[in-house]
Amino acid sequence: MKKPILVVALVVVVFAVLLPFASKTPDSVQKLAANSGEQQQPVWNGLMTNYSVALGNPYVSTLIAGLLGLGIVMAASLTLCSAMSQKKQVETAKPKDTK
Repeated sequence: MKKPILVVALVVVVFAVLLPFASKTPDSVQKLAANSGEQQQPVWNGLMTNYSVALGNPYVSTLIAGLLGLGIVMAASLTLCSAMSQKKQVETAKPKDTK
């Protein structure tokens, strides 16, 4: 149980150290739409608009948004792997025909 916690802690530390090197102007779908001349308004702005949450400090705001995104991806991956592992165990537990 200690090893996964250590891995998650290491990922969080590396993420926090590398965050200042992230591009302030990433190439995104919004930029592509602006370059193509599209002037549509978004239907929904999302949970973390512009890769940040509503806080005063931009570094902390971006860090929290990134960690939330990282947590969501890790939880989804763990859930998917867990479901696939259970399905594989059920399939291997079935008796084989010996005809």
